[in-house]
Amino acid sequence: MQLLSHLIRAPALTGAVAPSSQFLARAMADAARGAGHIVELGAGTGAVTRALARQHPDATLTLVELQPALARRLARSFPQARVVGQPAAWVLDGYEGDVAQAGTARPALAAQRAASLPRPALG
Repeated sequence: MQLLSHLIRAPALTGAVAPSSQFLARAMADAARGAGHIVELGAGTGAVTRALARQHPDATLTLVELQPALARRLARSFPQARVVGQPAAWVLDGYEGDVAQAGTARPALAAQRAASLPRPALG
């Protein structure tokens, strides 16, 4: 129900109306086998994050979540993770490493929005 309320308040920032099932979460976490650093885009309520933390306890987790209330909840639930409230395009800009899997609930919109995002000033 929490995701549905976020969808109603901020539809452009919400990609799902229900958390991933435990079976999907485990399958997604399996795909990150052997990764030392895992970046989860749109971590939401933490359904996939729980599986990632359980299956990869030694990996460094970076959780990207634009909804401030969900980001705060993730930070409380997963204190070992780095929670980032910025667009994925900014977080991943210049990232070097292996990508095991990437996914989004709305891929066409994500690609369009990522291409149009302004870059933060570095200096």
